[in-house]
Amino acid sequence: MGARGWLLGAVLGFAAAFACNVDEDLENKLCASDADCWTNQECIATDFQTQGWCRPKGSDCAKGVQPGCACDVMTDGSSPMCEYNLFAVDPDTHYETDDPLACICVEMGYVETPDTSSGSSG
Repeated sequence: MGARGWLLGAVLGFAAAFACNVDEDLENKLCASDADCWTNQECIATDFQTQGWCRPKGSDCAKGVQPGCACDVMTDGSSPMCEYNLFAVDPDTHYETDDPLACICVEMGYVETPDTSSGSSG
């Protein structure tokens, strides 16, 4: 009985450890549907993605990391933060912004450049 109990405990321990690793391994990975994610995750896509990311159920998109999601904010609240390959833009104009409270992170293709031409010709 002692050996069986030990063996059962070991098997359950390995199963629990494996489940945690799969959960962590799939977080923020690309997905087409909830079926691509672990049982305690869901596939969350923003308007700026063709595929979503596996995120914990009941959570939102990954701030500052996931394209189309809100910017993360520096600890002093002074400026927005996005991953190194993303840009902080105003969600309405898509112009780059320093406003930490009104911005989303996007890839380069979604960054607009204000028209600075005067519109008049010689």
